[in-house]
Amino acid sequence: MRPGAIPAPLLAALLALASLLGACRSPGPAPDLPPLDPVSSPEWQADMARFAAEDAASPPPERPVVFTGSSSVRMWSTLAEDFPGVPVLNRGFGGSQVRDAVWYADEVAVRYRPRQVLLYAGDNDINAGRTPEQVLHDVQAFVARLRRDLPGVRIGFLSIKPSPSREAQLPLQQAANRLVREWIATQRGIDYIDVATPLLDAGGRPYYRGPLPVRIYDHFFRSLADNADITLHLRVLRGRDRHHIVEAAFKALGLALRQALAPGDAVFSTKGAIRIERSADRGAPPDTAASRAGGDQPTTEV
Repeated sequence: MRPGAIPAPLLAALLALASLLGACRSPGPAPDLPPLDPVSSPEWQADMARFAAEDAASPPPERPVVFTGSSSVRMWSTLAEDFPGVPVLNRGFGGSQVRDAVWYADEVAVRYRPRQVLLYAGDNDINAGRTPEQVLHDVQAFVARLRRDLPGVRIGFLSIKPSPSREAQLPLQQAANRLVREWIATQRGIDYIDVATPLLDAGGRPYYRGPLPVRIYDHFFRSLADNADITLHLRVLRGRDRHHIVEAAFKALGLALRQALAPGDAVFSTKGAIRIERSADRGAPPDTAASRAGGDQPTTEV
């Protein structure tokens, strides 16, 4: 299970849903788009160069399903495994905001001539002080940018998901989601994919009510396994950044439980481990992309 990823029960909903020179040129929105604020960080240019280098080393699939947006997409390392038989392409660049996907639309989507584009972004926008109305404006600009060069492509917007570390921003996130959802309802060929509601408890708050220090994760999951009388393979290696690590650990558990309870003749077992990695524990330097995103990012898998 990848950190900071969309919950596994929503994967089915998602399905229902050029070169190095090109990457190095200055980004720019379509000239017929409404005014757009500058990119949130000039460092995304390095990500565009990386995408071009990856394309040169391993050509992307034809007419892929492109996932783009912020770190929740960028860190989705098991995307191809989660969508077997679907030509997915991960073009997330961590820490980005909605308007960044407009500026770099050529590099992350248009040049691949995709059959579908799914965007997850918005929580970094709100965290940076942008308003729900600005998020809506930028989503509209992203759609207009794709429609100019890819008039028939289907577009999906994954709603801004709540997280414990940004719980105070939940009202603004929900306001942005509502504006985007209402606008999408008036459009054709665009899907609003609600990944936020399933992450709220009965009181409308994010399920996780921390703090739950990383050091007690092992004890928590062992106690769960003992009391639920289940076999759970868990190994805590390293981890930092509560924003992603809490999501990763509990969503990985949710995936394992969902698969274990799925109907069928066979009994499912992951035969694996949830890995939570902390560079500081091993003396390893933080990942540069993670540092650019404004935080250290953990790694987990099932």
